[in-house]
Amino acid sequence: KGAMGVVYQGKDPKIGRIVAIKTMALAQEFEADELADVKARFFREAETAGRLNHPNIVTIFDAGEEHDLAYIAMEFLKGQDLVPYTKTGSLLPPEKVVSIAARVAEALGYAHRQNVVHRDIKPANIMYEPQSDMVKVTDFGIARITDASKTKTGMVLGTPSYMSPEQLAGKKIDGRSDLFSL
Repeated sequence: KGAMGVVYQGKDPKIGRIVAIKTMALAQEFEADELADVKARFFREAETAGRLNHPNIVTIFDAGEEHDLAYIAMEFLKGQDLVPYTKTGSLLPPEKVVSIAARVAEALGYAHRQNVVHRDIKPANIMYEPQSDMVKVTDFGIARITDASKTKTGMVLGTPSYMSPEQLAGKKIDGRSDLFSL
């Protein structure tokens, strides 16, 4: 359960694939005036991540709405986000950190070449599974498709402690801002 909704483990009945289903109960959580913006932001995640096909970016399978429930079906990831690994006593060895950072940088480079800027790179949006050494960038909820719309200035979205100076200042940003956050 997160700020924007609930994520369930599910199974695609047609092919038996295990998936993660991110849901948001639209009418219950938001007033009518903010509902359109929130819905657009939710589905922007599916649109932006759905454009991307990279081994270190979560794969989106489907998105839609049923009654008052919006959903995104995506690749089910084992492991956890990197937040626990940022705490004293749980830090990863330097060579592992460099390996993870390099793969995230490759994923971001790919996304930037596809005109997608993530805008919220932080440990909570990077999944890691130690047994398989899998790394995936997740949560493209505030990502911007830079070729589809001009990146707005004056609008600050993201997590302040990981934001680039230009993002904090509400200036126009590009992929370099993601690299600063990484």
